[in-house]
Amino acid sequence: MKKFEGRIKGNSGVSYRPAGSQDIRDFYGYIPATMYALVFELGDKVVALGGWKMENGNLVVFSDIKEGAKLNKHTIWRGAKVIMDFVKEKGVPMYATTSNPEFLRRLGFHTIGKSNEYDLLQFIGEVGV
Repeated sequence: MKKFEGRIKGNSGVSYRPAGSQDIRDFYGYIPATMYALVFELGDKVVALGGWKMENGNLVVFSDIKEGAKLNKHTIWRGAKVIMDFVKEKGVPMYATTSNPEFLRRLGFHTIGKSNEYDLLQFIGEVGV
């Protein structure tokens, strides 16, 4: 298994490492689901959390950015690619929901359904540019 710890490329100063249960509790205020996640830190502050969780028997990819975190779009993109590498290690079908599917399509997801608010996407291919 690949070691998922390091720094986001570029000059963002954001580092990442596997999240422990206390990281998840600190981020959300509770533990919302069984999840395997990476925590993203800028200095000593947690700015984002992302990985996968089980929902209704399906592996669901997620990422959450702290409100007020100042991250540029390049840092977010690079962080998303780190999360996808992390999730692909699981080797099972992945799903995600979003109100903005274009970003996830660039990560290799394809729309397989829609609700009133969200598109349901499944990971099919490799991470794009």
